[in-house]
Amino acid sequence: MSSSEHFDSDNENHLDTDIHGNGGSQNIGQTRRKWRGHDKPKWGKSRKEKIEFTKDGLCIVPKDAKLSRYLGSLARTYNFLPLSHTDWRTYKDPIVEKIWKTISDTIDWRPEDIPHIHKIRHTLLKRLAKRVRNNRAELKRKYYTPNVGSPLRFMCGDDRVDSEQWREMNKVEKNVENCKQLKMSHTGGIKSFVRHLAEFEQKHGHTPDPIEAFNLVHKRKDKHKSWIDNASEQMGAKISQELIGLVATHGEETPELRLQAYVTARGFETGGRVRRLWRRCDTRHGALGTADSTNIFNS
Repeated sequence: MSSSEHFDSDNENHLDTDIHGNGGSQNIGQTRRKWRGHDKPKWGKSRKEKIEFTKDGLCIVPKDAKLSRYLGSLARTYNFLPLSHTDWRTYKDPIVEKIWKTISDTIDWRPEDIPHIHKIRHTLLKRLAKRVRNNRAELKRKYYTPNVGSPLRFMCGDDRVDSEQWREMNKVEKNVENCKQLKMSHTGGIKSFVRHLAEFEQKHGHTPDPIEAFNLVHKRKDKHKSWIDNASEQMGAKISQELIGLVATHGEETPELRLQAYVTARGFETGGRVRRLWRRCDTRHGALGTADSTNIFNS
């Protein structure tokens, strides 16, 4: 075969022409190059790969590049590693063990590498975890971030990604965004707020007022009773300043003044705000200085 014939054959393999019939005529559209498809490494396909590792689990032969490509392909195997997990550490042990067995079965282990296999395992899985993170970030950069706020964010342009997993990833990313908007955290943990209040009452002999309750779940349990975050510290300082001003005006600190200082600092009630018993309050009540201010407690 001549070089020109070889060139024409290659072009036939890689180029495609759009032809649209219109009556008895043909309109030849623009030629477009066929997509060559996804990269599919041949690592361990026909035989086990001979490779060498150091005592620290590091690969020291040129085949490391091929191994790296293979790990990258595993990171994009979504039936192994679902996109709904935001962190490598959230994958359960059976999944990790299955992945490690898949990697291990492609390697022709040398006897001298067997004693260090735990370090090799740690190193290879760490490399895989990095590729999982990078792949997830790339998918997010290409198909999620440009379409935030649009229905298009639910469609991934990568045909290897399962549509249900992509929707789950959307939910996770939305939760992450919402958490980033959270300005004030608390130290309540998994224990309900009502339990915190009940334990406070059992320990101190009285029900905590709103200021005591706020401090209870926004300060750490260390010896300095430090605030959990800057927003909580600023709000605590604002409540204290309001209380000092009210006491200076009225001359004596009372439960009513403490309640008024708290409400003044935090603003009027909203549908989702938590007050004292951490239940939704009727937004029609709780205004400053009204007789219905007790609704902040009991509504």
